[in-house]
Amino acid sequence: MRAIKKWAIVLVMVIFCGNIEVYANESLINTRAVIGEDDRTIVQDTEIDPYRCIGYLETVFKDGSKIRGTGFLVGDLTVLTVAHNVYKAGTTVSKIMFYPGYNSLKEAADKTPFGSSIGSVVHIQAGYVKAATERERQKYDYAVIELEQPLGKKTGHISLGGYNTAFNEKVIFEKNVVIVGYPTGTNHYMVREKKKAD
Repeated sequence: MRAIKKWAIVLVMVIFCGNIEVYANESLINTRAVIGEDDRTIVQDTEIDPYRCIGYLETVFKDGSKIRGTGFLVGDLTVLTVAHNVYKAGTTVSKIMFYPGYNSLKEAADKTPFGSSIGSVVHIQAGYVKAATERERQKYDYAVIELEQPLGKKTGHISLGGYNTAFNEKVIFEKNVVIVGYPTGTNHYMVREKKKAD
């Protein structure tokens, strides 16, 4: 459980990577939008670092619905994502697929340069499932997926480190940040956007 808490800082990146298609309550579909000018650009080469460690995630539920989003390889068999990518109230998961470096610009056979893996185990905080409000749920909106295939051996993975609040908040808010993922409305393209944190 301690390792999961360390990953929480990376969730700032994950939450803002466009993983917003469906929350636990379907009435919240597409409640977020790009504010101001849309500066996102399509990542042309998803086979280079760090893009190769970022993947397209698809969760299929037993009721037939799907949620698509972004996950990050943080170990050979471990993907970090947000809970709303892998949990939906009233149904259970049928299948989770992860595709690192997925590239919609390429022909069908070349879209998955590093292959894919089924997610065999998902870890979600109980607070996410039990939350009474969306605001409360956001505090627990992270998940860890264990893969069947060690895709991180092919791609490498994003390193996670400690977080010093005073230092990192100063650095984050004085620098540009790059947001990468597979957001809603981009036809499954990996996109990136560089913004000044404010």
